[in-house]
Amino acid sequence: MSAEDPAAIAAALLAARRGGKLVTPAPPIADLATAWAVQDQVAAALGGIAGWKGGPADPAETRASPIVAGSVVRSPARYDGAGFRLIGVEGEIAFVLAGGFAAGAAPDDRAILDSVASAHVAIEVCDTRIDNWRDAEALWKLADFQANRGLVLGDPVPGWRTRDFGSQRAAISADGAELGGRVGFGPSGEPRAVLCAVVRHLCAARGGVAAGAAITTGSWTGLPLVAPGARVACHFAGIGTAEAAF
Repeated sequence: MSAEDPAAIAAALLAARRGGKLVTPAPPIADLATAWAVQDQVAAALGGIAGWKGGPADPAETRASPIVAGSVVRSPARYDGAGFRLIGVEGEIAFVLAGGFAAGAAPDDRAILDSVASAHVAIEVCDTRIDNWRDAEALWKLADFQANRGLVLGDPVPGWRTRDFGSQRAAISADGAELGGRVGFGPSGEPRAVLCAVVRHLCAARGGVAAGAAITTGSWTGLPLVAPGARVACHFAGIGTAEAAF
């Protein structure tokens, strides 16, 4: 498989999604444009884009991966745990846009925040289509949607515009046992800053962002893995919860 052939890479990743063998992430993907082309071809084959996984807030490092149509769901969500290669879960804050932005737009923070319809406690659900995924080269991870499998939107975040996320406590648990958590968002930048960076990145490099898109902004809880049968809950203190059963 050529590192410069996005069609071949996309076909292999789609076959893995449909139950075929995991893709060996070699040779390194040629460049960022190739990884984006793979993303576009895979997303188109799966029905389009319902949202974006993005981060961090630093514009020099901001990247985004599609969350495909039909995979943004409301809590409590149910998945077939047997259909995963691995089940990864991340507790996050996600935003849903009421308005979109066209390719080439350069909206400021206020315009982006004014476009938000709602913010939610969320669980990003992760899986992989590539072998040795933890050690894979960064562009292979990007081509594979940074392991995204779906997004569960839970309780809305009241007062999200002014909430002090720096003192916010978040935790994720499976069957009542805490798997990870923290106070404050960490080095990726706070969620509103990540949202703004991601929207500008999408406008500059990825053809803009559609109204109704859900944008998730990075994990507060690490990426714990759970087994089929697990019941997962992400809780943000004083805000609410998102739940998913596998």
